[in-house]
Amino acid sequence: MNRHNECKERLLKKEDCFQTLKMSFKGKCLGSDGFTVEFYIHFCSLLGEEMVQSFNQALLHGPLYINGETEN
Repeated sequence: MNRHNECKERLLKKEDCFQTLKMSFKGKCLGSDGFTVEFYIHFCSLLGEEMVQSFNQALLHGPLYINGETEN
């Protein structure tokens, strides 16, 4: 099985991401954007679907890039 097919089987779902957020440490930032867990929980109904699509694109096609550098 190739990498694309393996990743396709593990695609994220909005509900799973929301449950993970609810179990995360409150007051902590998840990445370099400075947004807290509470921010993502609060706006999940507005932004959740697009965020999950973005994460799944990265799983299928490689890492996200910001200013020409890989975002870790």
